Amino acid sequence: MKKYIDLFNSYVDKFDINNEMIKRKYYHSLHVMEIELELAKFMNLSNEEVELAGLCGLLHDIGRFKQVYEYNTFDDFKSINHGVLGLSILTDMNYINLYTKNEEWKNIILKSTINHNKTFIDSDLTEKEKVFVNLTRDADKLDIFEIVIEDMKFNSVDGFIKDSIYNRLYNLEFDYEIPDNELDRYGFYISLLLDINYKRTYEIILEKNYLNRLIDKIINSNPQEKNRLEVIREKLDKYIKEKVM
Repeated sequence: MKKYIDLFNSYVDKFDINNEMIKRKYYHSLHVMEIELELAKFMNLSNEEVELAGLCGLLHDIGRFKQVYEYNTFDDFKSINHGVLGLSILTDMNYINLYTKNEEWKNIILKSTINHNKTFIDSDLTEKEKVFVNLTRDADKLDIFEIVIEDMKFNSVDGFIKDSIYNRLYNLEFDYEIPDNELDRYGFYISLLLDINYKRTYEIILEKNYLNRLIDKIINSNPQEKNRLEVIREKLDKYIKEKVM
């Protein structure tokens, strides 16, 4: 993967790596690549397919750097969809050709980039495309959980997660929704646990205790939500454990 990382570094060098937002997405991209490589190996994909999976992970968030440069935010609703921007960057002047000349690989990388942050993936994907798109989505979320739990500062927010988000969590339903406040955003992070594709990903979620660590951190920032979050903890714990049986 070194040749791909070197190319990626050359792209990121165009931006200010001392900017904390740029730095965060740089390391996130590397971590997602590493996670996706491991997931692909666990699935016994061929060596070439494992390499392709790692490349999908490395490039999935390439739109974030330009998003930060132009808008100074990661909020797609306030700026531009970073998956769409990533697709544009990869296809602009055939930048993707620097990474691969293989047309099938290019197509899969582009499909993974544009689909990694959608609520629902495109309905016309082939079975092979779905494998790489879903690997990218799972790897992305595993690192997001780590970032949220370890790095992000949870601000105390009075009140409660809005009912529409809470009810979907209670009913084990996943959907994106614009948050009204930070507490809603934390509820959204919990909901990502419902948008996982592979058994191995759920095993890692259990091994790393992401559900409990995430909910405990939210409760610490907002004790008012403790009772409702304990209900969600119980329901999601059962749901995740059933996924690994």
